[in-house]
Amino acid sequence: MQNYFLYGADYNPEQWIEDEKVLKEDIALMKEAHINCVSLGIFAWSTIEKEEGIYDFSFLKNVVNNLYQEGISTILATPSGARPSWLAKKYPSILRTNERGEKESFGGRHNHCFTSAEYRRLVHDYDKALALAFKGNKAILLYHISNELQAECFCPLCQEAFRTFLKNKYKSIENLNKAWYSAFWSKDYFSFEDILPPSPLGENSNNGLTLDWKRFVSYQNLDFYLDEVKAIKEVDNNAKFTTNFMYFFPLINYFDFKDYIDVASWDNYPLWHKYKQEESETALSTSFFHDLIYSVKNKPFLMMESTPDQTNWQDICKLKKPGMLELSSLNAVAHGSCSVQYFQWRKSLGGPEQFHGAVVNHQSDNKARTFLEVKQLGQKLETLSYLAPLKKESKCAIIYDWENRWALDISKGPRNADKGYHQEVVSHYKALRENGVEVTVLDSTASFEGFKVIVAPMLFMFRKKIEVKLEEFVKNGGILVMTYHSGIVDENMNAFREYNPKGLTDVLGIRREEIDPLYDDETKHIISLREDLPGTSASLYSEVITPSTATALSLYDEDYYKGRIAVSQNTYFKGSSYYFATHVTSSYYKAFYKNILPEELMLDMKLEEGVFVSKRGNNLIYQNFNDKDVRCSSFGLKPWETLIL
Repeated sequence: MQNYFLYGADYNPEQWIEDEKVLKEDIALMKEAHINCVSLGIFAWSTIEKEEGIYDFSFLKNVVNNLYQEGISTILATPSGARPSWLAKKYPSILRTNERGEKESFGGRHNHCFTSAEYRRLVHDYDKALALAFKGNKAILLYHISNELQAECFCPLCQEAFRTFLKNKYKSIENLNKAWYSAFWSKDYFSFEDILPPSPLGENSNNGLTLDWKRFVSYQNLDFYLDEVKAIKEVDNNAKFTTNFMYFFPLINYFDFKDYIDVASWDNYPLWHKYKQEESETALSTSFFHDLIYSVKNKPFLMMESTPDQTNWQDICKLKKPGMLELSSLNAVAHGSCSVQYFQWRKSLGGPEQFHGAVVNHQSDNKARTFLEVKQLGQKLETLSYLAPLKKESKCAIIYDWENRWALDISKGPRNADKGYHQEVVSHYKALRENGVEVTVLDSTASFEGFKVIVAPMLFMFRKKIEVKLEEFVKNGGILVMTYHSGIVDENMNAFREYNPKGLTDVLGIRREEIDPLYDDETKHIISLREDLPGTSASLYSEVITPSTATALSLYDEDYYKGRIAVSQNTYFKGSSYYFATHVTSSYYKAFYKNILPEELMLDMKLEEGVFVSKRGNNLIYQNFNDKDVRCSSFGLKPWETLIL
């Protein structure tokens, strides 16, 4: 990426195409706010192609060139996320069908079928024309493919594509029935042509079917993305690409994109200032996803969108208080972003997002608080340009696996309300960050080479021989932390006949016997056997485990499993392993990691509550998410201050 921070916003000048005064004013305001990059063309399809095959890029070219003359570059978007009405009218087959078999009508965004050959052709033709119009234009940094990919369509075209996907995977219907355990409830299929997607009107209880449908949907989104890339590369083989991901979006496995994007990017919209919740909790959850997006390519990413003040689509759209714009933006920088981008530049006069936050308000007021804070941050980022290309280094990783998440969501029992996967993952992440540890986020396909600590919360599904990799990791000196509800099913969601966690009972020195789900407000007392670990309580799940070589760190102190191990430790060859049989309190997780982590992994061992430290290059970045002054080892931090050392 570039050796400076990209700073800017989604810009939609087509809304002001007849108002040259506004377009000139925009450039002047951008320069004042230190904007150096905009995303263009995301929603411009109906402006550019008013009739099939007739493209007019003259307006867009003028905007791009006028911006570039003033030092403002462009991330050029393809418009496939929102198509014009003429297209839907002329080609009604491209409209999406929902899981009940109902064909949707034109409207909104992303209600098209990604399988449709007609839609793919129309997008291909537009993208190719776009690339021809801008080939060689030095203003273009990279192409932004579509917008927040999110397709799931159940039309006959998608059904047939799903069957082809299954044929390629299983080769025979016999193999599919075996993988899906279809004999249960007499679910055997006798032909691929008999298979339909999961539906509330039909089959929705076959785990294998539902899991493979989710894999297909993710694959189809990637395949559509690749079709768009191909169209542009037919014109410009040197073009670079990204697509903007969303926060823990369930339909797409973002790690599958790692070999096909040049830079990862995402749209960051946390709700700050939640009622009766510390800002540090929001910061931690957001930071986790920053780290995940960084880990997709293992290099600096783009924060493609964020709101400068408030959204307009959350239940309560809280305004960012003074200072939060800078703090939250620099939080992205601390975790490896090489950009701060907003949605949007200028507030729309109408439409569904007319009251969504923007850098420039309806009155074009350059004295408004939001504009002044954007300007102030722009000035600061110019002084921090040396950070932009620097990579992060981490020896500690958490496994967050999309397919494991799907499997947990699909499974029935022992809890069917909130399975608790996100909560368990973020609880471990929080404890690591509170101990000053940089964290990488991996999925099951990743290499563990170079890591000293691997944390694998609720890894219900073992796939890609992950148990073999984890055993080798510990055997060679690594530290492994695992939790309850792990190693129970294979990649087809069939239960292992071996004791769980499958293949790791010797590594962990325990075996799983049974698991007792707890009600949302139910807890079980736990006593600790070490003075450096606090007493705690079990929640969500209480798993009963039997030790072989493991020893206890903490024990259950009530119910029929009183005296049984709640948290264990084990030595295996050169390494060590730990197992949480239940979900515990945050104070326990924090104390646990403080005691088991190598000191060299901790950037700072004396962090105050609500203060986090990150490292880019040789620079330590401290952030205070408290609304009060705090004192660190040799310096102080003001409320919501970021300090770079």
